[in-house]
Amino acid sequence: MSQRSLLEGTVRPATGSPWSRGLWGIGVLLAVCGANSGCTSGGDNASDMGAADLAAGDKTAPRFSGLASATATGTTTVDLQWGAASDDRSAAAQLTYQVFVATASLRQNFATPSFQTAAGATAFQVTGLDLATKYFFVVRARDEAGNVDTNLTERTATTLQQPDTMAPAFAGASMATASANTITLSWTQGTDDVASPSQLRYALFLSKTMGSYDFNKPETLTPPGASSYTLTGLDAQTAYYLVARAQDPSGNRETNTVEKAATTGSIGFAGQVWPIFNGSCGGANCHTGGSPQDGLDLNSAAKAYMSLVSQPSAHCTSDLRVSPNMPDKSYLLWKLGLGMGACLVGNRMPSGGNLSAGDINTIRGWIAAGALNN
Repeated sequence: MSQRSLLEGTVRPATGSPWSRGLWGIGVLLAVCGANSGCTSGGDNASDMGAADLAAGDKTAPRFSGLASATATGTTTVDLQWGAASDDRSAAAQLTYQVFVATASLRQNFATPSFQTAAGATAFQVTGLDLATKYFFVVRARDEAGNVDTNLTERTATTLQQPDTMAPAFAGASMATASANTITLSWTQGTDDVASPSQLRYALFLSKTMGSYDFNKPETLTPPGASSYTLTGLDAQTAYYLVARAQDPSGNRETNTVEKAATTGSIGFAGQVWPIFNGSCGGANCHTGGSPQDGLDLNSAAKAYMSLVSQPSAHCTSDLRVSPNMPDKSYLLWKLGLGMGACLVGNRMPSGGNLSAGDINTIRGWIAAGALNN
């Protein structure tokens, strides 16, 4: 029975009876409270009735611009922030927010929120996420009547990587193979607790003395995922010792001392040095053809050797083009860009473009080994 029918169906007692002095009013109050499932006090009941009346005719969702930011704050947590929504009936302090989480863009289940905030919140920390994972977040406002806005404003954040403090496991180099002035070092890839083998790099250490290395200064750091590497420009006919150490993307480097040795061979002039000249110094107005420039004839390996070794430079006759065993005093290397002697005329050669560091090191190694005609 409604409050209205209870009041209309009650007969008011005559004036002057005991009911007229307040008992009748108590009876009506009890009847009304019973119809409304009980009352605690007049003030509380009025408040409850006001909220119910407020929600009864509210069909309009809050106005909300959506999530403003998502920031990863740990390996399993992301902090969300937004500006307060507004509503035609509910105060901002009474609005709650639904948080939707997905691992792909706009793939949230909007029928079931992942989290729901307390009333009036403008921030929320999402917990229980997977580490190093990208997440997509949408937040929607909900009023007291249960109306939820439908914004699709999405923010992303990637949870933090687990701090990596452990170096890779690596057995060290397995083989070193030498040629004239190169050594190729090989190994079986290492493993790591966080990084994959394709992400590991290898610090290579080189020495001419067994067991003597500065492990703070590698000769080179290989590309990620390497299982071998060739060191070039080494001295010919020289014994080298090598160590390889695995390094993960966080910079953790293991400390194995497995050492491999290899001795470079001699650098052949005809097979290794002359082809460099032939490929870079030929063409018109250069050192081939019937009238080689400055008398430096590079038409063949034999002619090139005769024109270079122990022959004076055309411009600086007191300096030899190639001084056997002394690359730093050879005019040829000055012209290739390795330093400058007392006399140097003209531009760096070859004119068509500089030689690679590997090619220059090959020429230097050949001279240092005696500039043999081999």
